[in-house]
Amino acid sequence: MKVQFFAAYRRSGVSKKNNRAYDFAQLSYAVPLREINSESFNQSGVGFEIKEIPLANHVINEFDGIELGTPVELKVTPNPEDPTRNICIGLA
Repeated sequence: MKVQFFAAYRRSGVSKKNNRAYDFAQLSYAVPLREINSESFNQSGVGFEIKEIPLANHVINEFDGIELGTPVELKVTPNPEDPTRNICIGLA
């Protein structure tokens, strides 16, 4: 999956709402804005939109030093916690 790199980050802590611990990583990337025209929704514009995908915690360092907007090829696989969605498992 080719995208333009935006950010990779890991968050951990304890939820204020339910006092549960959390630890996850996310990858933010930019894709060209696409025009959408349907009966209930329209979108037009120029530039890019930011998307996010879960990131395997152990690969976050692979993204160290990559500059904003750099084209990267991601390795993705079905997310074991939700097989209907993908997770990034590193750079291709």
